[in-house]
Amino acid sequence: MIASKHIQNYFENMNKSTRQLSKLSNEAKKTGVDPQLESDIPIAASVAERVEAIMGSISPNIIGKGIPDRITELEKEYGFGDWRVALKLAEEISLERFCKFEDKISAINIGIRTGFAYITQGTVSAPLEGLIDIKLKNRKDGKKYLSMYFAGPIRGGGATASAVTVVITDYIRKVHNIEKYDPTDEEIKRFYTEVTDYYDRVERKQYKPTEEEMKFIISNLSVELNGDPTSRLTVSNFKGLDRVETDRIRGGMALLLTDCIPLKGAKVWKKLKEWGSDFNLEDWKWIEEFIELKKKIHSGQEIKSNTTKLRPNYSYISEIVAGRPIFTHPLKKGGFRLRYGRSRLTGHGSWAISPITMQICKDYLAIGTQLRVERPGKSTSLTSCDSIEGPIVKLKSGEVIKPKSEEEAKLISPDIEEILFLGDILISHGEFLENNHFLVPPGFCPEWWFNILKSKINNKNQFISENKLHESFFDTFLPPKISRELSIELSEKYKIPLHPELTFYWGELSKNQLITLAKYLYKGSTEPSLKRILELIGAEHKLINNKIEISPITLSNLKLNLSEEIINSNLNESETTLEFLNKHSKYIVEDLWGTAIGARMGRPEKAKMRDLKGSPNFLFPVGIEGGRMNNFIDVIKKGFVISDFPIINCEDCKQQTIYRKCEHCGSYNTKQRYIDPKTKIKYDEPPKDLRVRAFERRKYEISKLYKKTIENWNDEIPSLIKGVKNTKNKYRYAEHPLKGILRSKFSLRVNKDGTVRYDGTELGITHFKPKEIGLTVSKVKKLGYSFDWKGNEITSDEQLIEIFPQDIIIPDSDILGSEAASKVLQRVANFVDEELTRLYNKPAYYNVATKDDLIGQMVIGLAPHTSAGIAGRIIGFSKISALLAHPYWHAAQRRDLDGEETSIMLMLDAFLNFSRDFLPDQRGSRSMD
Repeated sequence: MIASKHIQNYFENMNKSTRQLSKLSNEAKKTGVDPQLESDIPIAASVAERVEAIMGSISPNIIGKGIPDRITELEKEYGFGDWRVALKLAEEISLERFCKFEDKISAINIGIRTGFAYITQGTVSAPLEGLIDIKLKNRKDGKKYLSMYFAGPIRGGGATASAVTVVITDYIRKVHNIEKYDPTDEEIKRFYTEVTDYYDRVERKQYKPTEEEMKFIISNLSVELNGDPTSRLTVSNFKGLDRVETDRIRGGMALLLTDCIPLKGAKVWKKLKEWGSDFNLEDWKWIEEFIELKKKIHSGQEIKSNTTKLRPNYSYISEIVAGRPIFTHPLKKGGFRLRYGRSRLTGHGSWAISPITMQICKDYLAIGTQLRVERPGKSTSLTSCDSIEGPIVKLKSGEVIKPKSEEEAKLISPDIEEILFLGDILISHGEFLENNHFLVPPGFCPEWWFNILKSKINNKNQFISENKLHESFFDTFLPPKISRELSIELSEKYKIPLHPELTFYWGELSKNQLITLAKYLYKGSTEPSLKRILELIGAEHKLINNKIEISPITLSNLKLNLSEEIINSNLNESETTLEFLNKHSKYIVEDLWGTAIGARMGRPEKAKMRDLKGSPNFLFPVGIEGGRMNNFIDVIKKGFVISDFPIINCEDCKQQTIYRKCEHCGSYNTKQRYIDPKTKIKYDEPPKDLRVRAFERRKYEISKLYKKTIENWNDEIPSLIKGVKNTKNKYRYAEHPLKGILRSKFSLRVNKDGTVRYDGTELGITHFKPKEIGLTVSKVKKLGYSFDWKGNEITSDEQLIEIFPQDIIIPDSDILGSEAASKVLQRVANFVDEELTRLYNKPAYYNVATKDDLIGQMVIGLAPHTSAGIAGRIIGFSKISALLAHPYWHAAQRRDLDGEETSIMLMLDAFLNFSRDFLPDQRGSRSMD
């Protein structure tokens, strides 16, 4: 790894700490109280290792055969993340270069899915549960073709990666000389009908192909897109086709033909044009023809878009939910003004507004709130930035004011009659690039003015000396403050625009309104519309005894912009208001407004412990014996529970047990057995030709297990220990009762995988001050931080420091109460310590007494619809109801910061208590969050 010494040390320590905790859990789990005798979480230090680990879960024979090393070699040849790495990897696995498979189609299946896993960086379950199978099927001439089977979780793979997987499959088809798919006319019509039904009756997607487009796509694909049914609804037509196994709607297949191939085809071909011929993929040139076909079909819309390049987009309003306010309509002046740039909390999908705007909106907008937006993307997570423009409001008294602080905004908030301008919304220009949206005009702002000034200065030192400015004038992070008098002088001397702070929102007015205002300024004549004109341009003023009063400074600024000669000037219909103004002004006046960004509220910010239905403390079936509250104590009182339990026999005491370690005699000599649900015959090994189960429904006497569980328990037993009605995993494994007692004691709720999960809105942060997150200088140095962002040694808790890539800051707000992450993770640490001493016969590890003891502790971040957790380290606390971390940490979980959420779990809790065997035995649950 190419990195500075302190970053290398950081990653080495992260790796060392992770492996130390894994080793500790492996030693503890040898006691046999869990489904596995060692941690069920493999550790992968790279994408290559993650790919091997994730595919090894469905094909163990590929593990340890050199696949990570081969990926590294291919990355050196083609580049990290290059699709050609996936193509070569899929080819070599399908040709059984690493290991042998049961048959040819099994090798092809695992090869293609491994290529898919590489493209998705080994973090999502789409290669396991989204692309569920590859089959050989018969053409009409009796030869074979490849059919790809998709399911709902394919959405987790992303549209581009899913489309590329079709390319990989076609490449593997050619490697193995398999014939092309030969769709019939009826099958093509079935595709169109099914995708239309999916779009209209199941879920609206980003794109709905026409019948002509669908026919073109299917006719050119060399492999069949297929899948399992994901809806109870049947297609409206073309049922009972010979080569289509179901009449129900196949959601996975429909996703490929809405969001993926039609929308991402151009992106795929752009890459294939560069190197496709090296892989015999030139025939994908049909995508170019498809793009032209799309343009032809939608030509009416294209013509319209050419006449008005920037036009309102109402899509974010069309999906409005009750209770989620609209803050501003599309391109509506007075809404959020676009400001290009970023702060240490924005970027990677996250935007910012002024904290004063948040106060004016009565905290409907808070840090972490999701906004659904007009452009450039669909949504964002909000943060605040105090160096951008805040709102301008009109009070009930008629006064127009621009509050200068949150305190002032809070004070005037009850008296606000109208919000004239919401203020700036800070967006990185990269958001437009990422969303393939052209850059739209921003409003004139101080940093723009400052850059124009810099371009006019030849000798900066001389300029600083002549104007008696600070020597750092041209080296400040934010545009330096400059006096009104000097800015006017510079505008006149260097022929640059008036400073934005001296300018108004002139584009809001008509030319006649400009003349009306000029008459007031220079002749004192008033009209009924004058007050509204001042409101529209954002000019602060008061209304006293129905008379407008403007401060001398504001009056002077208005006259700087608006000359007297405009009163008698001739109107030209072809001129815009700004052109008309500049034509008669002594100074250059730029457009202060720019572009408005429409927005409504999406989801509120989130930070809380995850709840399963019923809020169970542990994964143990309590059946109807647990009563309405699923209370394990009620089961104890009855002495038994009737539910599904695993069939495990103890070879020593010959009794049936429910754990790997016999609860009757303590022996580890136990054996899993299987039963035919029809004949009730039991088997030591599952017969290949028979569908058997690893569990049976029976009456389980709980008394002996409970007595052994509490024999060394000296504390009071909680009165409510909540289990689950029934377990849903493949073997019907259950957690040990002591885990339920302990979680209840510490007010913790279990997730479906056996861990305690804390969910939070994802927010990024690139720099922090130790004081902001509860750190002293000595503590921050102990965490490995030595220098601030300028390279100076850390000596103060006010210095700005660049955060390490996998460090996180957790919620500690009083508003959250006991649900604050700082409090939840303290309780989890205490639970793990007692679990170690009482259940695993190991010494306590965390010994957490206060929240500060959590500093430096390791966590695992796991985002929804993904399979690979990312290690993290707690370094501090915030009053924000969100999980703050470097954008790299979020990106490693295949997430951006547009209102999505992730979860964290204390690392030792995960290593000890997580088990795949606890996960429900259904697609979408077996291998992803």
